[in-house]
Amino acid sequence: MAETSNKIVGLERLAELVAEAKAKGEVVGHCHGSFDLVHPGHIKHFQAARRVCDLLVVTVTADRHFNKGPGRPYFPEQIRLDSLAALQTIDNVALNEWPTAVETITLVKPDLYIKGSDYAKPDDDPTGKIVDEVEAVEREGGRLHITHEITFSSTDLLNRNFNVIGAPARDYIQDLKSRWDVQDVLQRLKDLKGLKVLVIGDAILDEYTYTKGLGKASKSPIINSRFLSTEVYAGGALAIGNHIAGFTDDVRMVTVAGDDGNFARVAPVMDENIVLRLIERPNTPTTTKQRFIERFGSTKMFELSYMDDSPLDTATEDEVLSTLDEDMRWADLVLAADFGHGLFTERVISKVREGAEFLAVNAQTNSANIGFNLIDRWNGADYISIDENEMRLVARDQHSPIDGMLDDIAEQFGFSRFNLTRGVDGATYRVSGEGTWAVPVFSDVVVDSVGAGDAVLSVTSMLACKGVESELLPFIGNSVGALAVQILGNKEPVRPLALFKFITGLMT
Repeated sequence: MAETSNKIVGLERLAELVAEAKAKGEVVGHCHGSFDLVHPGHIKHFQAARRVCDLLVVTVTADRHFNKGPGRPYFPEQIRLDSLAALQTIDNVALNEWPTAVETITLVKPDLYIKGSDYAKPDDDPTGKIVDEVEAVEREGGRLHITHEITFSSTDLLNRNFNVIGAPARDYIQDLKSRWDVQDVLQRLKDLKGLKVLVIGDAILDEYTYTKGLGKASKSPIINSRFLSTEVYAGGALAIGNHIAGFTDDVRMVTVAGDDGNFARVAPVMDENIVLRLIERPNTPTTTKQRFIERFGSTKMFELSYMDDSPLDTATEDEVLSTLDEDMRWADLVLAADFGHGLFTERVISKVREGAEFLAVNAQTNSANIGFNLIDRWNGADYISIDENEMRLVARDQHSPIDGMLDDIAEQFGFSRFNLTRGVDGATYRVSGEGTWAVPVFSDVVVDSVGAGDAVLSVTSMLACKGVESELLPFIGNSVGALAVQILGNKEPVRPLALFKFITGLMT
């Protein structure tokens, strides 16, 4: 019997051990999962797996790829590895480097990919990845093997016994589950495929400059830091387009960028499926927000903005208007991402409001435009999603309860669907003639709140356009937000697979 510590190996070494066993004529079985709480169902599963193979290897989902709900994983990856390595039935354990097992199967090449009876019907897998995993093992000459043992759910056990989510969220989800099956909720997201979406908005590049603090400068009262690296992410409307492109293949974007060197940096940060109409704006910089980050703890130290937020010149405005003609006729949904950096002149707003079949809008308040870029310019929009502070600026009311304020603004400006994000207080969604739904926050783990509202806007706008049931929209929106705040800036979009896993974890 190998020592527990010796049973934990890297993926390359695991592949070597599997190849050695197969060369000796041994049958190799491979189990894969998160194993956040090892329970009797897992033990029975491993025992059944060991009976059909000579060597049993297990790979474990890494913490960074865990999307099963707030507070997860409950047990860090090293503890999960140690727990599995302690079981006699398992020969070797490795940490998976990818979000799914497809790449690992291709590397390891097991004879049997062994899953529990929950995966006997691939259509019941909310992520749909079991189909890809089966195809991968068959390409390598192996096959899927299903065990039929007693089953439990780690997610259900953790949710009910370990308080991984707060009481308000737990009570809300229990009530939602009494009316909705998780497969029905996920189907609403899958139905977004094929929706034709036009995004028009301000292009922003988010430049993250990573540093290491050295301390106070010897001759000046300033902090000195050493430069480490720089990464550039899609920001503003660009980030919104990337979020949307994960859920539908039909995305077009109209945006402007300056005639500086950063113009060429826009296209490379965009999803390749987006049809990008990038218009050059003369004599201006491409809006770039450079954030200086202390690498340890990812602490933001300082931000520097390169921008010209004056209205478009007439020639550029005319080019934007002519570009919009065909694309607005094509689109089911027009999403206006108004960051207040000059794109949305009165003529452009009028054109969008008049030509959109279904118009969704966010008018963002930021440090450069506070008080000057409000949602009241977009009266009559079919759907808006803004935060509480942005609503209070419109109402000029800092302290009153939100309920009456929400009703007043919706009625005054003709917003038939109004999603209000409220940070730690969750979200409130109002639909004229139907009612109001309040949803608690699902995660208090925040890596970076930058871009979270844009992610929520992206997905909920599509849901609103498709006419998804009103009580589901803010639930899905808050799930998107909970995932988005765990991503540094707009480094990557919220992907459908991650969202499917998160919602499944909440509703299990």
